[in-house]
Amino acid sequence: AIQPPVAIPRGPYTVNEGSSIQVQNDSFDANSDVFTNAWTIDSNPANGASLTNPNAVTPNLLGIDDANGELTLTVTDGTGSNSNTAAFTVANVAPSLGQPVGDSVPEGSQATVQVSFSDPGTLDTHHAVIHWGDGATSNMNSVASPLSADHIFSDNGLYNVEIIVTDDDGGSDSVMTTVSVSNAPPAPSAGSANGSEGSAVN
Repeated sequence: AIQPPVAIPRGPYTVNEGSSIQVQNDSFDANSDVFTNAWTIDSNPANGASLTNPNAVTPNLLGIDDANGELTLTVTDGTGSNSNTAAFTVANVAPSLGQPVGDSVPEGSQATVQVSFSDPGTLDTHHAVIHWGDGATSNMNSVASPLSADHIFSDNGLYNVEIIVTDDDGGSDSVMTTVSVSNAPPAPSAGSANGSEGSAVN
């Protein structure tokens, strides 16, 4: 009997944000007829993934943002067509922080720490938490790379500063740096010179 081809898109598939995988296709035609392949994608959210060359036998699935969805493969020859689906998941990838830069300042002066970070999830947003090592914490929303933050230390010492960057899906990375705060000499008080007002100082 003449039968249409059978679509077998394999799966399920998992791909990381910013990466791609080649999907598999085990479709066949019992009559050995030539058939065409047409892939479509249904992603939630819609911009979470894409297909390169959807009319190829085995296109690439590109992960853009964390998502779930289905791929539909339709195979067609002169006798008819057949479709089947395969599930896919785009997995979140946490941001990655580079080497941070600390600072050296006298007490009472503003110290600055800096760090660059990357995230293959190009649609992700990020926030940062900085533990300054003196009991103070800074919370920063909607940060971008390079990240820079300032803090004033009231006493001298060597402070271990932790920088944490988290994406909107909960993936995070952290690094440590140091801020060296030197002792600042006290400011001279008024009238500290020897002698009284109106008299010469020897």
